[in-house]
Amino acid sequence: MLVDTIPQERNKLRFNVLVSFALAKLKDIESFIQNAPTETQLMIDSGAFSVKTVGAEITVANYVEFIKSLPVRPYGYMTLDVLGNSKKTLDNYIKLKEYGLDPIPIFTRGAHLSDLDHYRDSKIIALGNIGASKVNYFAWIDRVKLELQTREIDSTLHLLGKTEASLIHRWSPSSVDASSWNTSRWGLMTLYSGGGKFISVNKKDLPSKIKKYPWMVSLIRSHGLSVADCFKETKWRGGSPISEIASAVAWLRYAEDIEKRYGTKVFLATMGSKLPYLLDHYQEYVRCHTQ
Repeated sequence: MLVDTIPQERNKLRFNVLVSFALAKLKDIESFIQNAPTETQLMIDSGAFSVKTVGAEITVANYVEFIKSLPVRPYGYMTLDVLGNSKKTLDNYIKLKEYGLDPIPIFTRGAHLSDLDHYRDSKIIALGNIGASKVNYFAWIDRVKLELQTREIDSTLHLLGKTEASLIHRWSPSSVDASSWNTSRWGLMTLYSGGGKFISVNKKDLPSKIKKYPWMVSLIRSHGLSVADCFKETKWRGGSPISEIASAVAWLRYAEDIEKRYGTKVFLATMGSKLPYLLDHYQEYVRCHTQ
């Protein structure tokens, strides 16, 4: 039986984290929960993309056992979706409901609009397989929004993998998520300059960027970083490189901005082994915020 979620305190920052079932062990989440601040909001994703990438398999029974074993009730947990198979995704949703769970359904392009009726009682409906072409997915999401209104379904939306401020302004989803916050995977340091805008730079180009844009010095410092450390090769390596710290703080600042402006929660997606690092980055963010 899941207990209440991590107690929330009003008027505090929010630490929104999404963890993939396919990329996390229960002990990773248990350890994270023990050390997480009260403002943490945890969301669980089944990890369909990761499963398809590595060729693994997740059963409904395994996912049910995992959800029921969580030490707290998460903010929400996605249904067990199957990439490219909207019928199987719907079937899994129905099975999870039969197990007594209340997952967030995932509605994808290619699914029948009538499938939305199955999600009438869901507070949130996640939209997946949105794609990269704005020409295509703008029209599709507009159609889904209209269909929800026509069918008198009051569910709010969660956009999977879409976090741009312009999209949030257009559709007012209750939440979004992205793993793209960790640009250090591509050797980039990302900084948040405000107004929904980011600046990304690699170590090689950093000196010339600072020379051209001197204001980057104060921007780097506002992320809790030493400018001198940014020029040290060793700081860009290891389990928690300086580029990852900067990117995490940048996205946490963006998440705060977005929630204040639109009421939309931005969840940072990560794997279980990265949870301790992300928690450390959040604490750095809090330190910067209170200075």
